[in-house]
Amino acid sequence: MAGVNQGRGDHVSVHPQKRVKGSMDDRKIKVLLVEDNPGDVLLVQIALERLGVEVGMQVAPDGQSAIDRLLQAIDSFDIVILDLNLPVKSGREVLVEMTLNPRLRKLPVAILTSSTSKEDAALCLGKERCLFFVKTPDLVELQRIVAQIHAYALQPSPN
Repeated sequence: MAGVNQGRGDHVSVHPQKRVKGSMDDRKIKVLLVEDNPGDVLLVQIALERLGVEVGMQVAPDGQSAIDRLLQAIDSFDIVILDLNLPVKSGREVLVEMTLNPRLRKLPVAILTSSTSKEDAALCLGKERCLFFVKTPDLVELQRIVAQIHAYALQPSPN
């Protein structure tokens, strides 16, 4: 697929085929995508590409590897896109660890999950920087979600 380059391991760069000046912020954002489903990873990459958003993205296939990466390189990410249903350590557990850790607490999180439960939707309540979205196979709708996540990642962190 033009515009999506898979680098070493699970580092991914998404380069838009055509950028329209003024349509999206030109700043490249750094994303940790915590997702175990390769098809969902690909859909997020395609949505980013179609939006004309340049992203440096790392993919963590489970919750434990996500926490490990965050603790090793917290400054390497502008936002975490987090699935809840993950192997090893769930996205719910990742969110709790991030909330309890002063170094990770202020990092923006966008939950992108197949869960439609009210309990899962309430996970963002009371969190400083958290959004909740239900996954969709509709690429146009996913682009809308990814655009919101991108805009959210660019917002300045509260003090």
